[in-house]
Amino acid sequence: MALTTIEAYDLIRFADLLQDKLTGAMEELAQKRALKAEKEWLSAAAELLKTAREPTTGLLEKVRGLPELSEVRDEYAAEFQGQWVDALEKLVAGFTFHTSAKDPIIEALYPHQKFPSLRRAEREAVEEYQKDLEKRQKGGYVARQLAQPNYGFASPVLELINAAFAKWQTAFVGVGMGEDTAAELRKELLSSAKKLDLSVRQAKLLAEAALVPVPGMFEEAGLSARPKKRSAKPPKADHLTPIPSPASGEG
Repeated sequence: MALTTIEAYDLIRFADLLQDKLTGAMEELAQKRALKAEKEWLSAAAELLKTAREPTTGLLEKVRGLPELSEVRDEYAAEFQGQWVDALEKLVAGFTFHTSAKDPIIEALYPHQKFPSLRRAEREAVEEYQKDLEKRQKGGYVARQLAQPNYGFASPVLELINAAFAKWQTAFVGVGMGEDTAAELRKELLSSAKKLDLSVRQAKLLAEAALVPVPGMFEEAGLSARPKKRSAKPPKADHLTPIPSPASGEG
């Protein structure tokens, strides 16, 4: 079996999530009496994975702009696009609660309030909406109103809006990179995933052994999960760089 570029990305992401699950399992197991050896095994599993993950720190952010990772890029962007719209809605709710649902500042700030459509909007529409919002904030009327004490709630929410938008923008870092850069990043991603794959398997086996005395805990802690499985799609040329993976277990 071999991993494609997107599977390598998913494996590294899975290892990050697995680390959190191991930490949670350690905290839960620590509450139980005895099981000294098992607690040590679980701790060893967490430490093994932590060490193996260190070389991948920041790697997902670097490679997200690879052409073949458009699917994960869209998933990442959607998460923060949702948070951005949540914050937009929160600001309207704030005006409604603190002043009035008919407060003129709402219309002054928002060209429209079609928030459901913004959650599905394309990149260009999101950028245009945020740009327009920032411009409207600087308008004389809005600036004067926001400076009033009864609008004190708005500033922190506007910061949330801007922060979510900034995070959303990071989804597109590296998009349009040259092929030489892409080739180097792809090579780093695949190599890192190959090394990490073994440690993920070992950590899961150690954790499973440690939790045998506590029926169901391995599954309840989410440690039986596997890396994300994606539906098969027609491969593109830059999808075809595989890395070897052990034939047994998950990959």
